[in-house]
Amino acid sequence: MTPPPPPRRLLAVALAFAGALLAPAADAPPLPPARLAPADFYGLPNLRAPKLSPDGKKIAFLFPHEKHLALGLFDRATKESRLVLRGEDESLLSFFWKGDDRLVFQADVAGNESMFIGVTDLTGKNVRRIAESQRLDDNLTGVSAVLLNPLAADPARIAVLGLFIENAENAVFLNGAVTVARVNVRNLARSPVLELRDSDRVAPLGGGIALLVDNAGALRLRGRIEGRDLVWEHRADDGREFKPIARHAFHGYAETWQPLFFGADNATLYLVSREEHDRGALYTFDTRTLQRSAALFVPPAGEIGDPLARDTAGAVLMAPEGDRVLGVAYTTDRLRYHWFDEKREALQQKLEGTFKGCEVRITSAGDKENVLLVHVTYDREPGTYYV
Repeated sequence: MTPPPPPRRLLAVALAFAGALLAPAADAPPLPPARLAPADFYGLPNLRAPKLSPDGKKIAFLFPHEKHLALGLFDRATKESRLVLRGEDESLLSFFWKGDDRLVFQADVAGNESMFIGVTDLTGKNVRRIAESQRLDDNLTGVSAVLLNPLAADPARIAVLGLFIENAENAVFLNGAVTVARVNVRNLARSPVLELRDSDRVAPLGGGIALLVDNAGALRLRGRIEGRDLVWEHRADDGREFKPIARHAFHGYAETWQPLFFGADNATLYLVSREEHDRGALYTFDTRTLQRSAALFVPPAGEIGDPLARDTAGAVLMAPEGDRVLGVAYTTDRLRYHWFDEKREALQQKLEGTFKGCEVRITSAGDKENVLLVHVTYDREPGTYYV
C-alpha cells in the first residue's frame, strides 16, 4: 500500500529543520536486507511533537541534538529554522505554547526521568524554571513536577504540581512540600492552592496524579486511596471542603472512573466510566446535581484513546470554545473516530480521501483554526507532517 503524492494545495513541512523524514516512493526498488545494530532501535526521533503557535506563523518542535532532545523553531514565512533551547544533562521531553512568544517545557533531571517544568522565550536566552521535581538522595528517580492544566484561556498562568524553591538551579537535593499552585509564566508569581501532606494518599492514575483543576485553575477534584478503595472527592472552588462523590475498588489500572477535564462551564465533568461497560464509555457528570449522564459514546470495539495523545483526555476532541465535543478517538486494530460534529467529520473524511489507506491526525491548530498541522502515516511509513 503506497499513499498518493500530496496535493499541491497542501504544503509539506520541509523537515530540513530537524532532519528529513523518508517520503514514500511509489517506484523505489526494494532494498536489500540490512543488519540493524541494537542502537538503531533506541535512537532519538528525527522530529517529535511539532506544534503551531497560536497565530499559526511558527512551528516549535523537538529534535535530536548532541544525544538529547532539544527545542527548535521553524518560521513559516521565512522557511528558516533555529535552535531555541537545549539541555546540558537532560532531554526536553514535551512542551506547549503559552501565547505567541513563550514556550513552557518539561525536561528530565540528569536523565533520571524525573521532570521539572520551565519556560523560555523564543530566543532561548530568557529561561526560568517554574517547578522542580523532588530529587531524592541515593535514588535514581524522584517526584516529577506535573502539569495539571495549561489553562489555555488564561494568557499568563498554568496549573502545576511540584516543588517551588528559589534558586532551584543551584540545589543538589530538593526536599520540601509538594504543592498545587497556579504560576504566572511571565513573572513566576505563584498562587498556592493545596499542599500535599505525607499522609495524603493521592492516587496515581493514567501515568499522572489524580488531581483535576478546572479551566480557571481551581483545584476541583482529587482521587484518594482509602484502604482498598479509590474515593473521588469534589469541591466547588478553592478553599472549600472536599466531599466524596464516588467510591470504587482501587485496581491500579483501568480504574472504574477516569475523570478527564471540566467543560467550559466549569461544572460539567467529562469522564470515562467502566461502571456499565467494562472497556469504558464517555459520560458527563454534573458536579452541581451529582448526576451522571447517559453514555455519550460507547466504543463498538477497542477502547477510547489515541496512542499518540498525551492521555485519554486528548482522545476527546473539543471545539475551540470548549463548549461541545466534536468527536472521540478510539483504538481497535487501528485508530478510529466517532463524530458528533458534521463539519469536523467532513474535514476528516476529506483528509482521509486525500491520503487513502493512511492514518491521518490533526495534531495542532492555530487559535482561529485556519492553519492546521496534519500527521499522515501508515504501516510502512514513520510519518510526514503537512500544513
